[in-house]
Amino acid sequence: MGMATSFVLGELLGVGGMGRVFAATGACGAPLAVKVLAEPFASDAAMLARLRDEADAASRIDHRNVVRVRAQCETDGETQYLVMDRAPGMPLGQLIRQRGALSLTRFRTIALQLLAGVAAIHRAGMVHGDLKSDNVLVDPTQNDRVTIIDFGLAQTVRVAQRSHGSQVLCGTPEYMAPELIRGERTTVASDLYAVGVTLYEMLTGATPFGGDSATVVFDRQLREEAIPPSLRIVDRILPGPFEAVLLRALAKDPAARPHDADMYATALDRVFPVQPFARERDSGFVAVPERASASARTRDFTERHVEHRLARGTGSQRGDDTVGVRRDELATAISHSETPDTIAEAYLALVQALVAAHDLPTAVRELEAAVAWSVRVAVSPSARWPLLLSLAAAYDGTGDHDSAYRMARSARDTANAANSWLGEARANALVRRLDAAHARVRGVTERGPRRASAH
Repeated sequence: MGMATSFVLGELLGVGGMGRVFAATGACGAPLAVKVLAEPFASDAAMLARLRDEADAASRIDHRNVVRVRAQCETDGETQYLVMDRAPGMPLGQLIRQRGALSLTRFRTIALQLLAGVAAIHRAGMVHGDLKSDNVLVDPTQNDRVTIIDFGLAQTVRVAQRSHGSQVLCGTPEYMAPELIRGERTTVASDLYAVGVTLYEMLTGATPFGGDSATVVFDRQLREEAIPPSLRIVDRILPGPFEAVLLRALAKDPAARPHDADMYATALDRVFPVQPFARERDSGFVAVPERASASARTRDFTERHVEHRLARGTGSQRGDDTVGVRRDELATAISHSETPDTIAEAYLALVQALVAAHDLPTAVRELEAAVAWSVRVAVSPSARWPLLLSLAAAYDGTGDHDSAYRMARSARDTANAANSWLGEARANALVRRLDAAHARVRGVTERGPRRASAH
């Protein structure tokens, strides 16, 4: 593909593993993005081939939810670069870090577009190879229009099949399917696994399997089942069929995942919750806005502080601001002598922000403090069980399954005292999950080390 697009280079937009991406303006004023290979990749034959493959991959696809490549320059002295449309919007990962778990209405809008774009990639005979929330742009000014970007690891299905047995481990650990971690080829199924991780992240504010290192994440991807999203965000009601369809994409066995992106989108749409903001309140349900804060007073306080922090531009990411605002909100609820139940809700809002910022250890510490505090004051059972269940899920997320089991049983007893069918059901679901995990561990131990070493 020769160079056929003239442009004027502008500001630096981002830095990636292979090089830098600049804003540019085309001859007719069209907004462009130019990816420039960094040294030593610019003189590396393998990297140049990858850039050509990326250009070839993206140029085959004509879809509103996939970035369009215009041209690839073979050489400009020592510089190699790729010219593409500059897609509007912010990375989905950044949006999640700012907002935490997205509303279900917004989830549906983004998810269906993401799957439509992935389906177009697959119909063109390509696999993306590096689908993740930071490679999906969302433009709020255009009704959350989605654009999939960064084809740096894309391959044709044919090439991916030929590379079986010699696959280099490439990608982002939290989004990599178990078979990729084992060194198998990139496939449609592994792309759909990455989509499943991204959808889970949109619902809960965090990916299913985190860790302090790639090794820990890989081990959890291979060995553990994903915690159902409703156990991560205890104030969100998700119908069982919806969770089941969502989690199908995270199956360890590629053959158990949806066969294609179109089928997955259709299945999700058919079981989508009818009441996306339903939340349990005493004996019934009321509709509440996304991420409702503890009270009208603290909501107003939060909005003022968000605007103030954004005006100052503090923090490298707005996700940092969200955690700070939630801390301020909690402090305000306490200092204004709000009711214990209201303070408990403020604790949960802070924890959700910490989870969205991928800081699960701090979330655990905050929840432990909240549970200890709830024992000392008159927190009602209906406000206490979400704290206990959130801590149980957080323990499970860090791999501390014994503590998770004890806390889940306590959450179940407290929910029973509150006459909360939702709390009992969710606590029972976590207890059953942990019982099953313990049974698997006992079975592996009894069968001996040979079976235990097989993944």
